[in-house]
Amino acid sequence: MITKEILKKNILYRIYIPQKSSSQGKIEGERVLPEIINSSNAINGNQTNKDSYNNSISSTLANERKDLYDEFIHKHESILTSMLISDLNESGVSNPSEKYFDKIFKENSLFSLNLIMKIFMDHFSNNHRYVTLLISVLHMLSHYEYRKVYPTAQSIAIDALSHKDVEVQEYAIKCFENWKHPNGIEKLKAIKFNTGWLEEYANDVIKELEEVQENVVFG
Repeated sequence: MITKEILKKNILYRIYIPQKSSSQGKIEGERVLPEIINSSNAINGNQTNKDSYNNSISSTLANERKDLYDEFIHKHESILTSMLISDLNESGVSNPSEKYFDKIFKENSLFSLNLIMKIFMDHFSNNHRYVTLLISVLHMLSHYEYRKVYPTAQSIAIDALSHKDVEVQEYAIKCFENWKHPNGIEKLKAIKFNTGWLEEYANDVIKELEEVQENVVFG
């Protein structure tokens, strides 16, 4: 795994660049949202002159990257949010929001995944208007190849499994079904669904993923 650490004032930004996936589809590396962690947990002891010099350079790089990210968010957030709210989600159909997201994803996948996570978490409520948005996000992400949106999309789907709206939970299960990756097995097993048909749906997907896992191991 290649790790790039950028220090900005009291905040440490850590960006993970993924390794290529194996022929069996296993994830060998990780790419996560830029994590914001307290620098006191990441830096121990006194800083040497060399460390201070490197941190000064890193701080400049962090400022430049943050400016680019802020510009990206300002340009795309309101447009994409409005499209997600007005989507009509049909199985197998690509919505306007998905086409828009796909365009910006090709421009900058990391910024785009940060953006969709931000939109999702900002609207994670039980308001019916926002439920439509959450479903739209899940519907869209379920159409992407797992390794291309991992782990951000997986985190979104896991959060959605615990949402109070049954339809949001259904679309979260659908994500794991469409991705067809064994990582989804433990995530689905960890949730106890209160609706019978939803529990049955989750169990069916778990069985499908277990078959995928067996084919990867023994195939």
